[in-house]
Parts: sequence; C-alpha cells; structure tokens
Amino acid sequence: PAALKTACTDLLAANALDTAPRASLRVTLTRGPGPRGIAVPPEVSPTLLITSAPGAEPPDSVRAVISTIRRNTSSPAAQLKALPYLDNVFAKEEAKLAGADEAILLDTQGHLACASVGNVFFWEGKKLVTPATDGPILPGITRASVLALARKLDIETEEGLIAPDRLLKAEGIFLTNSLTGLLPVKKMDGREIPAHPETQRLSDAYEAFIRRP
Repeated sequence: PAALKTACTDLLAANALDTAPRASLRVTLTRGPGPRGIAVPPEVSPTLLITSAPGAEPPDSVRAVISTIRRNTSSPAAQLKALPYLDNVFAKEEAKLAGADEAILLDTQGHLACASVGNVFFWEGKKLVTPATDGPILPGITRASVLALARKLDIETEEGLIAPDRLLKAEGIFLTNSLTGLLPVKKMDGREIPAHPETQRLSDAYEAFIRRP
C-alpha cells in the first residue's frame, strides 16, 4: 500500500494534477503475460498499471432507467472490479437509447443490484436503503463511507435483498462512486424523483470526510 500511494502521488505530480481540484487515478493489476489460452500460467509475473486524468465536475443529477441486463448472482466476478465491463457497457448504452443517463441493474433473481458504474441508495422516509454486499454488487469504497457516515449522523440504514418496486416508490434516490460522490437521481423510469433533504446533509458530510487534512 505504501508503494502504491507513493506511485500515485508521483504520477499526479508528473502530470501536473497534484494541485487540480479534481483528478482520477486508475490502478489496474493483471497476472502479467502468459501463453495462449485461459489457463493461469504456473509462474506469474504481475503487471501493474496506474493511469491518471483530470477529473470532470459531476453533474447535479441524472436520469435513470431499469436495464434489461442482469447481474449474475452465481458469478464470483460480480463482486470484483475487473476489466470485463461488457454487461455494464450494454446497460449504459441501453439507458442512452431510452433517453436516460444511467442504468440500474437487477440481479438474475430479480433483486435490485447496482448502477452501471456505481452503487445505488434510496430513501424510505428517513431510512437509507441499499443492496447488501453478499449479492452481485461491487463493495464500493464510497458506498462503505456513505453507510459509515449515515450511522454517525444517526440515519437509519438497511442493507439486504431489495425488490425493485421499492426503488420505484422511493422518496429520493442517489448513486455513488469514487469520481462522483453522491449523485442524485432526478428521474427514475420516467418518474420525477424529489430531492430528499437528507441526501444533501449526507453529501456535505461525505465532502468534508474526503477533504479532511
């Protein structure tokens, strides 16, 4: 971890991004080169690649639709942030064709899973609800931070198997990932979603958390 942190710091400086208001880093680790075929070579020589880029200011909100693409409940890859993102690409393109910005995916058993590039949260009254990490979702860093902050703010939280009709009746929805923080959903499957007051309170707490000295 210390070597990775140093490499990331050096890379930001080399690209004049160390003082940028927003920047992104992507760390990619592979098993390295190998022979043809998919079998893991007996001796691996891992390749580590880190890239940096200026970070765009996230939008104020997005429109979302439920995708026909499903997250595979039985796949061990469903909880890994791995390079094969084809299902997510298909879901995102499907959303664009429907006039939306983001896709919400269900799992193969019909439960709420995630967005194409993040985790999904919604409000039922003052209770914050999100799918549990024992399902086919990424255990996002921002997701975990938001849940921890919510508990510090005495916000009731629920993690579990979530039926999609609960999302469609939600009193507020937002998505999370490391580049956008908390991103409100203003329209879900064509339904206008009001701005929930607790979302802003939680977002302010998150911004203060990531900018702490």
